Amino acid sequence: MAKRNEQRRWRKLDNAAKIFPSTVNSRDSKVFRCTCELYENVDKDVLKTALNLTLEKFPFYRSVLKKGLFWYYLEDSSIEPIIREEYRMPCAPIYSSIRRNLLFEVTYFEKRINLEVYHALSDGTGALNFLKTLVFYYLKEKHSNEFDGKHLMFNYNASEREKVDDSFFKYYLKKKLPRKEKTPNAFKFKEECVDVGVVRVIEGRVSVKKLLEKSHEHNSTLTAFLLAILIRSIGECMAMRDKTKPVVVSVPVNLRNFFESESARNFFGVVNIEYNFLKNGSELSEIIEYVDKSLKEKLTIEKLSERMIRLSALENQFAAKIIPVVLKNPIMKMAYILGDRGITAAFSNVGKVEMPEEFKPYINLFDVFTCTKRLQVCMCSYKDNCVISFTSPLVSTDVQRRFFRALTGYGLDVEITTNLDIKENEDAIL
Repeated sequence: MAKRNEQRRWRKLDNAAKIFPSTVNSRDSKVFRCTCELYENVDKDVLKTALNLTLEKFPFYRSVLKKGLFWYYLEDSSIEPIIREEYRMPCAPIYSSIRRNLLFEVTYFEKRINLEVYHALSDGTGALNFLKTLVFYYLKEKHSNEFDGKHLMFNYNASEREKVDDSFFKYYLKKKLPRKEKTPNAFKFKEECVDVGVVRVIEGRVSVKKLLEKSHEHNSTLTAFLLAILIRSIGECMAMRDKTKPVVVSVPVNLRNFFESESARNFFGVVNIEYNFLKNGSELSEIIEYVDKSLKEKLTIEKLSERMIRLSALENQFAAKIIPVVLKNPIMKMAYILGDRGITAAFSNVGKVEMPEEFKPYINLFDVFTCTKRLQVCMCSYKDNCVISFTSPLVSTDVQRRFFRALTGYGLDVEITTNLDIKENEDAIL
């Protein structure tokens, strides 16, 4: 006879995830969305079948977040996910301290399949692998006649153990590090914000091929080129007195590109690009040169490893291990607030999404964006579609408008979509 209270598996939060339960709030839900847009409307029943198959490959997605004596942790659950047509604001809160629920949600709207994830569960790369698997099973089931007898190749076949691997712990090495440089206070927007719970999204769709051509014309990588345009767009919105402070853009980095890992959990680092207009100039060529040089200096295994070890060392200190979580929470909140003083905006290039060649007639694009307390840009590409998504708590859309007008000024065609009220926000649309 089965035991009534079967022992459930649990696992520690990875190093990056530990900050999220302590800092989640009504303005910043720590939720991000990955979307796949098809060329046909989504079939709910087929999507449910595909989700069940996907969860067999990602069983840890059935986890709930619980608070222990010293740390939060993930515990397996038997909760069944519910698939619904999109019913609320994007990136609405998922985690709740007063109820036990899954840390992800799958919704759909017309041609779009949406996966929303609480950041303590996974990062953008891990979540995209989940979504790609979901879309793989969906299209395979939906168009079973077309794919019957075909061997569809999928590029993410990590084992269950590899998917749940805590790669921060794997690569942690106790060693003495050089003294950390003091972080300057960054320029911060002091403008009217939208209502709490509202996430404003403005997306621009651009040809990958033409974007690459323009970035190569400026002897730059695509990331550095767009990051420089973002910095210049922010600078154009700054008063002269504000330019005594640097614009600091936080750039999340997929550590899987530097350290061997197939983890579907969090495994990312962050580098900050600091740009002072008074010292370095306002011309785009000057900004591109500076950004490109900064990225090359900071995106090395040595620099990324140093930061990863520094953060991991904090949680491995004896004092950090014995302090109860109720006391850790305010400490981590304060550390987060102090760190936030050094950030103006964030820019995340999730990269190129790959799917089986046979699926190209059915998939239009992929898209990623996140809830945020500051200006945030996320981008990813599929086929020749590059989607650049802005989310912001600010009422003003001046930075977004200047950014996309810069792209059209280079002769690029930009298709804008937004959840803003177009009649009331005509200046947000090109």
